[in-house]
Amino acid sequence: MTTPVSEFLLIENIIDDFSSKNCNAETKLKIIIDFVPNHSSNEHVWFQNSIARIEPYTDYYIWKDGIVSDNRLQPPNNWLSVFGDSAWTWSEQRQQYYLHQFHTSQPDLNFRNPDVVTEMTNVLKFWLDQEVDGFRICSVAHLFEDEDFFDEPRNANPDPYILETDYDYLEHIYTTDRDETVDIVYQWRTVVDEHAEQSDGQARILITDSSANQNVVSRYFGNQTHQGAHVPLNFAMITNLTRLSSASSYINAFNEWFAILPENRTSNWILGNHDNTRIASKFGLNRADGLNMLLLLRGTTFTYMGEELALLDTEVSFNDTQDPHAINAGPDRFQLFTRDPARTPYQWDNTSLAGFSTSNSSWLPVNDNYVFRNLAVQKTAERSNYHTYQAILQLRQRECIKYGTTQFLSLNSDMVLAFTREILSGERYAVIINLGLGQLIVDLSNLETFVNEDVYVFLASANSVINTGSTVNISAVPLSANAALVLSTRQIEDTTQQLSTLDTITTPSITSTETVTETATSTPIFPTIPDRPILVSGEITGNLDWWQEAAVYQIYPKSFQDSNGDGVGDLQGIISRLEHLSDTGVTAIWLNSLLASPQVDGGFDISNFTAVDPIFGTLDDFAELIQEAHNKEIRVIIDFVPNHSSNEHVWFQNSVARIEPYTDYYVWRDGITLDNGIQPPNNWLSVFGGSAWSWNEQRQQYYLHQFDTSQADLNFRNPAVVSEITNVLRFWLDQGVDGFRVSSVAHIFEDVHFPDEPLNESPGPNVLETDYEYLQHIYTTDLDETIDIVYQWRTLLDEYTAQLDVQTRVLVTDSAASQDVVARYFGNQTHQGAHLPLNFGLIAKLGQPSLASDYIQVLTSWFATLPENGTSNWILGNHDERRPASRFGTNRVDGLNMLHLLPGTAFTYMGEELALLDTEISFADTQDPYAINAGPDRYSLFTRDPARTPYHWDNSTSGGFSTNESTWLPMNSNYVTRNLIAQIAAERSNFNTYKSILKLKQSQTIKRGATHIWALNNNSVLVFIRQLQDEPVYAVAINLGLVTVSVNFSQFSGLPSEGMRVCLASANAVISTGTIVNIMSVSLSANAAVVLCNSEVPETTTVSITTTTVADMPSTTVELSTETPTTSPTPVHTESEPPTTIPPLNTTPSTSTTTTFSTTMNAFSTTLIPSTETSATSTTLIISTTANTTTVPSTTVESSTKTPTILPTMATDKPEPETEPDYSEENTTEDSASAAVTTYISSLLIIVPIWNISL
Repeated sequence: MTTPVSEFLLIENIIDDFSSKNCNAETKLKIIIDFVPNHSSNEHVWFQNSIARIEPYTDYYIWKDGIVSDNRLQPPNNWLSVFGDSAWTWSEQRQQYYLHQFHTSQPDLNFRNPDVVTEMTNVLKFWLDQEVDGFRICSVAHLFEDEDFFDEPRNANPDPYILETDYDYLEHIYTTDRDETVDIVYQWRTVVDEHAEQSDGQARILITDSSANQNVVSRYFGNQTHQGAHVPLNFAMITNLTRLSSASSYINAFNEWFAILPENRTSNWILGNHDNTRIASKFGLNRADGLNMLLLLRGTTFTYMGEELALLDTEVSFNDTQDPHAINAGPDRFQLFTRDPARTPYQWDNTSLAGFSTSNSSWLPVNDNYVFRNLAVQKTAERSNYHTYQAILQLRQRECIKYGTTQFLSLNSDMVLAFTREILSGERYAVIINLGLGQLIVDLSNLETFVNEDVYVFLASANSVINTGSTVNISAVPLSANAALVLSTRQIEDTTQQLSTLDTITTPSITSTETVTETATSTPIFPTIPDRPILVSGEITGNLDWWQEAAVYQIYPKSFQDSNGDGVGDLQGIISRLEHLSDTGVTAIWLNSLLASPQVDGGFDISNFTAVDPIFGTLDDFAELIQEAHNKEIRVIIDFVPNHSSNEHVWFQNSVARIEPYTDYYVWRDGITLDNGIQPPNNWLSVFGGSAWSWNEQRQQYYLHQFDTSQADLNFRNPAVVSEITNVLRFWLDQGVDGFRVSSVAHIFEDVHFPDEPLNESPGPNVLETDYEYLQHIYTTDLDETIDIVYQWRTLLDEYTAQLDVQTRVLVTDSAASQDVVARYFGNQTHQGAHLPLNFGLIAKLGQPSLASDYIQVLTSWFATLPENGTSNWILGNHDERRPASRFGTNRVDGLNMLHLLPGTAFTYMGEELALLDTEISFADTQDPYAINAGPDRYSLFTRDPARTPYHWDNSTSGGFSTNESTWLPMNSNYVTRNLIAQIAAERSNFNTYKSILKLKQSQTIKRGATHIWALNNNSVLVFIRQLQDEPVYAVAINLGLVTVSVNFSQFSGLPSEGMRVCLASANAVISTGTIVNIMSVSLSANAAVVLCNSEVPETTTVSITTTTVADMPSTTVELSTETPTTSPTPVHTESEPPTTIPPLNTTPSTSTTTTFSTTMNAFSTTLIPSTETSATSTTLIISTTANTTTVPSTTVESSTKTPTILPTMATDKPEPETEPDYSEENTTEDSASAAVTTYISSLLIIVPIWNISL
């Protein structure tokens, strides 16, 4: 928890530990500490004496009498605390209110009392005597308040989620950045200057942290008569930029800063701090190096600990939360305000607690990704974020970077930010940063000073496919997605000696860099923005079968509804909910495996293919389910798992014993005898890790299991097995099922010669030799024989249908191969294949950072794969993947569900209609064998359990899923607010939106209409139009961005110019369903989505709401998930977008014009004179002592930056496990602090909060 200062002159635990002298002498590091003058702890002796009115302390704090209103005593005015609720708290002893602009434990000091000013000035002098090199004045904006204590006015434009008790509900014109505040900063500047003159002449600096607009910030620099702060912090890159920002947005942010910079004052650059989302989570892992290259701008640079490693935010539960801002918000809203995810411990190595502590626990949880994202690993890697950062800091010592001119350019349609640094002597650098997700060719030929010169790569980001040291053509520089380069001319001599880290960051080949991807669900490599609407699907003619227009709802039976109180879902539970599904608009249900099983792998280890597992019920229960579903016109599809059986199946037991005809029912092979004994027949790996072969002592052979050891692969080269499994299909057809999803279809056949599989040339950095992704599975997946047997099963289903009732039985396959392979499952010129080979494009290729063009590439690629007369299908998630709300953000879920308005079959995994989030599952509670096999240190990389937890029906015991408080997997604690009943009752909710989508799917236009798609609004809005002759037109727009935009639909031919209305608005849209719109200007709020139409609004969607707030609909916009990453890898990592103020997109600057924002010092002299200020060219590493070392107890500093103004869907959603750079997995444990900051710089400033705290 953030703790107030209870003693300004002590360090807890002992001041002798603080030795600035030793630090300066040994490492040449400068030390800056936090100075927190605005308030003290309520346990400070000053405050205790002030309560008791003991002089001279009576007026050391802000005390005011209350106001009697409605016979009740109320606070003196309406002022609000930064942490929420009134800024006044009643003292019973003193019988007055005291002011606290932060926590109630942090009473504001009264700086209108000269004694307080003297006391705090003496505090400065005390620490100066301890030889600190400067101070960051924390919460400086709040030092003085208006002495008349006027009520503050309401904020004219609060964000939708802001409540009346939230700080941003008011405009703080009477409590921040007062003239007196600026003046006292000037006084303190005088104090530190005088101390410097009287001691050693070395400057001691003042840093202020006001997050006001830049005109206000500029006052802190000083005026014509007084010097102010050396470094008023520049928060522009924190508050104005995000992962969606274009190059022009960056340039505008820089321009605004330079415009307010006084003459002869020093710039500063800060990407993140302890109060904001980490930059790797905010902008994406792959952008970290490019962002750090902004530190090559002139001036002081600030790095928050971990940015050099691209550390990601850590998911911190409410129970583990320490931040009082978040705690005050409560469990339903804490994620909107928590700062803890960026404050978790530093990751030194892969030992216990990441080498941060030898304790069994840490004050905040360590991110699970520390195993592979840590300093030790990055130091030993050929390329890494750390090495890039280290090289950047060394490069900062060059004269050109210290004193050169700066020019900015926007290139490649505003996707590339470029800037140059040059001096008269001829030394020059060009930095280019690809902000996009596609590879680009950058033309820098308009940089006259680089033309006709040899240009080489002075430094390449860790994810660049081009190498440091390469020579480039200035008019065609290849720049891979999110990569960044520093280019230089050959006029620089002895480059490799001057930048000694080049040897450590140069990579000999492209292969190792290709593993650095944004997330496991990365966007296409080369997305392009179409210049006009694309026709992807024409009108559909002829009759549509039930499955071609179906809304399929996938049910994981264990987690849907428990009818008998045993904590496990069952068939009777499903039956009890069929009426709800029918009312929702579901036309088919897909049931995951229900068959008899030891349940090692959630029922996919089958011990009897023709029996229902007793935990779910009986065959009679199944018959009842079929009958009740059909009575409600709901089709039933079940999982068919032919690849393997349980090792407890009688077939396997007989095969082990070589009892005919079962001897060859499974894949058995002799081992290979080597020096170290009998080894498996080849190198094949199990999907769940480890060898795909297990030794059977009784049979004295190895058996194949491409999944768990308990799941022995059946031998489909044995005709008897094919016959057995075909009979299984017939059995369930006779039970009345309407179709099958063929589980693990890709694995049915293996190469008959059993050759070793080749190594994966680009495994993820977290992939071990025993992990499935270590190999390319060319001999074990999607073989020709597998495709052929699917054709055979399709024939069986068609024949059954023809002989019985002509009601189509549908075959669904689930290969996750490339789309050209998936296309083969549809059939060929002579054979029909699967009706619906599942389309995993939306799962595998898209994530939080994806732009509209990325979606378009996925859609166009799929439609290109689709055979003539083939039916599309759309699937956002399933039981094996992280939930869409966690992958994309809860606020994007309605828009994602609107993709089901594309032509074809819609698949919904249970809970997606409520925007359910993944549930954190401990290793002790883990059921998934994939995760269990990985072990407690790596299970979170592979676990599928978080998406399999029980459904949220209501806010009763176990979310209405079961009467049992103990369920087979833990319930997500957010079921209290995020549940079906709450969403049904809400005027707007994810469920009500989903229900309306399914209603719209019944329209002829959605069933049969042509489809055009396009990207609008700088690639942030995905639009698709559905049109059918003589039928209503529908236009769907999905805002993927974090800002409100105005969408112009007029560029779509055939769209009526008048009479269009909002047919359906997402739950988070500020526009209302039913509103008539001007198609040239449709307002679409952040992450919102709308369906426009020229018909009457369907009855189920007639909702009229003008605004939506968290208060209005707590069940749909309250909780949001956060990361780990791995990604996230970045997830997998999973990563998140933070709440941030994002300016409107600006006009792209002309690429033919450059702007010079800073000039060469002594421009007409060949002798360059460096600044005398220590801060001018120094690099600052901001360290939170609570997260960096165990010597100092946890202390945090209250935020002085602006409260987020955009509902943070991306920032707070749990990142996907990240795909890491190709770091070594070697257990390297060096963790010395000095090694971590060996960054080849002449002056390093360290900001350390060290005040004594009360725990």
